[in-house]
Amino acid sequence: MELSEAGLKQAELLAKRLSGPEFRIRKIISSDLARAKQTAEAVAKLLNMAVHEDSLLQERNFGHLRGQSYDSLMAKGINILQDGYEPPGGDSMKDFASRCDLAWEKIRAEASLLSENDHLCVVTHGLVLQHFISKVAAEEAKAGNLNEEKPRDLFAIQNTAVTVVKVGEVYSFHKDIVNCAAHLEEIDLLGKKRLYL
Repeated sequence: MELSEAGLKQAELLAKRLSGPEFRIRKIISSDLARAKQTAEAVAKLLNMAVHEDSLLQERNFGHLRGQSYDSLMAKGINILQDGYEPPGGDSMKDFASRCDLAWEKIRAEASLLSENDHLCVVTHGLVLQHFISKVAAEEAKAGNLNEEKPRDLFAIQNTAVTVVKVGEVYSFHKDIVNCAAHLEEIDLLGKKRLYL
């Protein structure tokens, strides 16, 4: 499924933000699915860089339910996010989590090759990001660094939201850039979002 007109505008605004002085993008890795790839290409074009595609970053495969909105499935009594739900013809949660763990290890390896102030741009999908964020949140909680405000903001992923993870012995969130979509404030695209599978 391709990006909508609104999605293309969001990708353009994300690209402008990531080309700013606060970021030093040195490599872009993206899911090979259309919407993520189009978003990554918008960033790459502005930064004059290549996009490195990785199928491990694909969204969870919902099989026969693909192409239907989350709202329409909920109206039919199907909650795809319910613990233990396995979509017909799609990924089990165990398989999805295993794939995300492999992708996370690859990202960590890539990030470790960068210098301290450089950034790796990873463009992927909501459930993949939730999995990654939960891994960083677990490391922060173990280190005693997770405050009460962060958990509320961590898992409601917005389209083209930016989260910066600092690389070190313990991976931690940048204090001001967690699921941040401030770059979208100049347009009215922060309203109700439809999740399509």
